[in-house]
Order: sequence, then structure tokens, then C-alpha cells
Amino acid sequence: MTDAEGIAALRTAHPDWNIWRARTSTGGAGMWMATRHRVLTTDEMYDGLAHTLAEDCADRLAAALAEQHRIEAARTPELS
Repeated sequence: MTDAEGIAALRTAHPDWNIWRARTSTGGAGMWMATRHRVLTTDEMYDGLAHTLAEDCADRLAAALAEQHRIEAARTPELS
């Protein structure tokens, strides 16, 4: 899977997040990034929700996004 395909798949699976691949200072491929489209409350952050995630590969970003969904669902049972 290409980076573009991985980004597209993650965006489809997680529409509430902006997902992209960062670049290093030399222009090479960097971290896989995801930022929420909304601002979190202090309580949400205290409970473990993150505004931005950074991982070194698409699979780890997908796992981190899944964990964020799990935390959010635990806070809001109707999301489960």
C-alpha cells in the first residue's frame, strides 16, 4: 500500500480526524499524523483523549486512532 492509499484508508475509517504524513527537515517521509477536527475539553484530555497523534507507521497510527475511539466510547456509552 502506498502512503497515499494508507492516508485515504485512514481518513475513510476516521472522518473526525485530519490525517497526513509529515516530512522531515530534508524533505523525506516523516511521522504519520492525525489531528482531531474539534477542540477537546480539559476533562476529555484528562481522560486520555489526544488532540494530535504521531506514529512512525500507518499501522501504529491506526492502532492509536482505535484506542482514542475506545477511550471516547468509554466516556460516551452511546458511541460504543
